[in-house]
Amino acid sequence: MKNICLYILLLLISLPLFGETDLGRLVPLGFSVPAARSAAPLLEAWRDGVKETLVPRKEPVILYFWGSHIPGSMADLSQLDDLSSALEGEALLIATVNLNDEATLVRDYAEQAMISLPLYLFPESPALTPYIMNSVPSLWLIDRQGRAAAVCEGSVPWNHPDLLRTLREFSCEQ
Repeated sequence: MKNICLYILLLLISLPLFGETDLGRLVPLGFSVPAARSAAPLLEAWRDGVKETLVPRKEPVILYFWGSHIPGSMADLSQLDDLSSALEGEALLIATVNLNDEATLVRDYAEQAMISLPLYLFPESPALTPYIMNSVPSLWLIDRQGRAAAVCEGSVPWNHPDLLRTLREFSCEQ
């Protein structure tokens, strides 16, 4: 009997590894979760003078759109940097995309705030339109297949345990 209970417990713990993460637990935190995931538009951004493709990629992506003049963005970056440390080793790209600042200003801020996250610059606004719906800052979760899995507009409760748990599970999705 103990073996059966142990087997069931292990099966329940490993469920996210075999299917999609229960992103519904993010809804009370202010996230929108679509009923069905759909392809996210191609997104390229500049990092250290090199253009990189952020969507699609082979690993899940957290896209965080921000600007230094936008309330909440600067504080969010520090908390997102802490979250990145907590998620170290997970198969997950955290891409912070600055919408309006000069490269030198972004670099200076990162140095002053001791931000270690990769900071991207995005100068071409037409491709941004599908991502920036109503407000900035905003966060998008993109799965391994390049599909939009969840969106949060405005500040994110970075230190909430359900967010960390969900992102860990999300990084394991196939």
